[in-house]
Amino acid sequence: MGALFPNENAFKGFVGEIESVKLIRDKSQVYIDPLNPQAPSKGQSLGYGFVNYVRPQDAEQAVTVLNGLRLQNKTIKVSFARPSSNAINGANLYVSGLPKTTTQQE
Repeated sequence: MGALFPNENAFKGFVGEIESVKLIRDKSQVYIDPLNPQAPSKGQSLGYGFVNYVRPQDAEQAVTVLNGLRLQNKTIKVSFARPSSNAINGANLYVSGLPKTTTQQE
């Protein structure tokens, strides 16, 4: 999806007042913000994150306005976060990018 900026200013002007932003990153990668290349940080964006709005109606409007928006040649999905659930315990997990030498025990 390309790099998402690591600060909430990247989201301002879309919908409502933002309380907090959390981008999910791969901490093994170095991320360089194109707006501030002198301050690299750990973690290339994994392409998703969480935005908390001050007002619930702004969150609802964000889902309505931003879901399906084209951003950096990708169509984004915006929805309300789902709480963790025991229903996914025991679910299969697909992991890619492992070295060919990785064993079952590892």
